Amino acid sequence: MKKAREGYKMTELGEIPKEWEVVNVGDVLKVRHGKSQQDVVDENGAIPILGTGGQIGWANKYLYDKPSVLIGRKGTINKPQYIERPFWTIDTLFYTEITNRAFPKYVFYYFQTINWYMYNEATGVPSLSASTIESIKIPIPPQPEQQKIADILSTVDEQIENVDKLIEKTKELKKGLMQRLLTKGIGHKEFKKTEVGVIPKDWDVKKLGDVCEIIMGQSPDSDSYNEERIGLPFYQGKTEFGLIYPIPQKWCSKPIKISEPRDILISVRAPVGEVNINNTRACIGRGLAALRCNEELNFMYVFYLLKIYSVYLKRISQGSTFDAINSNDLRNLDIPVTNIKEQQKIADILSSVDDQLEEYQAKKEKLEILKKGLMQKLLTGKIRVKV
Repeated sequence: MKKAREGYKMTELGEIPKEWEVVNVGDVLKVRHGKSQQDVVDENGAIPILGTGGQIGWANKYLYDKPSVLIGRKGTINKPQYIERPFWTIDTLFYTEITNRAFPKYVFYYFQTINWYMYNEATGVPSLSASTIESIKIPIPPQPEQQKIADILSTVDEQIENVDKLIEKTKELKKGLMQRLLTKGIGHKEFKKTEVGVIPKDWDVKKLGDVCEIIMGQSPDSDSYNEERIGLPFYQGKTEFGLIYPIPQKWCSKPIKISEPRDILISVRAPVGEVNINNTRACIGRGLAALRCNEELNFMYVFYLLKIYSVYLKRISQGSTFDAINSNDLRNLDIPVTNIKEQQKIADILSSVDDQLEEYQAKKEKLEILKKGLMQKLLTGKIRVKV
């Protein structure tokens, strides 16, 4: 058996500090069942009703009123939640009554490190039982150390939440700017009614097929797919899309339909209408089409324009066996077109907002990596905190 370092001891969970204990979850908390919300639902209530995906409504009474860690009984079982205010949980979500041996938020953070699917008890919809949860072994530091660990991780969580708020505000700003700039332009005072709505008087309405070459994707033989970067990046649909540019997951050594840099990639199968900009030569499968703009169009302008057309494209895709649009749907799409100079200005404004979004996303990713590293070290005692 491996010898523990000085100040540590070996346990069934590995090496932990000598002052820590290994206990069953049931030694420090009791798992309780949620209940149907039918008799307590009240849109004017002040008590949140919680399901496995978060809040789903309001209630006029609570099921429990102390800090608690919530874990899915059925469905989403891998996303623990934490709440300090009175609440009601529905029958697919467990809540916990935590004893004074454990600091509630420490338990919440440790629960985030557990692979709950290892304890799944169903072959269909994932499910957990209270007895299984209570039998899981966890390390428990002295109470003051639990609280200090939770405080440190909470500080990082607060920073992540603050960045999330900035991301949401920036998305709302972008949404408003897109709606205004792509329908009213910059500095126009005279407008006209058209088949695409009210637009500036000196703008035109054109068919997408008259100003863009449309290349429908075609999936090559599956034996040419690889993850060794042999051939061209292979994009099949929305799954590879990023904020602006796609992220390669597979490559193809025998491409059939090729998209060039600056082509706009549009999803033609569910989810229909999602767009990205291709930034490298790539192979496209049948879930995508590539739009290659002529000299009348700025590709970034069309990219943003198609974002506000996605709802319309989704609507015309419905009614078939599965949601999809074809080359004729794209060719016949009416779009508003201004002069290339104004297109560039509009694209530049919206691109600057996207740059800010990417900056916030990168900051969030760094904080999430920091949190993950801290959890791995603090919740195992590899790094001790001063109390």
